[in-house]
Amino acid sequence: MANLRRTLRKTLDRLGVRYTEERIGWSGSRRYGYRPILALVVSDDDYEQVVQPDRAKSRGARGAANRRAAARRAAETQSLADSLGVLPGSRTLAAYRRGEIDADEARRVGEITRHRHEDTDYEALLSRGVSRDDARAMI
Repeated sequence: MANLRRTLRKTLDRLGVRYTEERIGWSGSRRYGYRPILALVVSDDDYEQVVQPDRAKSRGARGAANRRAAARRAAETQSLADSLGVLPGSRTLAAYRRGEIDADEARRVGEITRHRHEDTDYEALLSRGVSRDDARAMI
């Protein structure tokens, strides 16, 4: 037997699923009176045949919507990063999105970073074990 929330009553009625109500406790107060707390109980066979397929279908639809939203956010992030000249996962882009720096500052930091990594031997210094601060001072 599966215990379901009471709010599923309309759905179960529309689907034609048989259920019973069981009292699982009491709510209320002495002043205003007590009311029973009811749970809907559906047999396991009905639950598996009717309720589970609907949940799986809605999970699939939500999953597709979540994937589309994630792809849209990734495209927006890539577009913003390209317009600023920084990498999508960079701290500079994160600081820009938080409002800590403006677009001009983000472009300036992006250009400095690009120059450091592409036009100098900064990467080679780091691979030899030189600290970031020392490598930046050397270039």
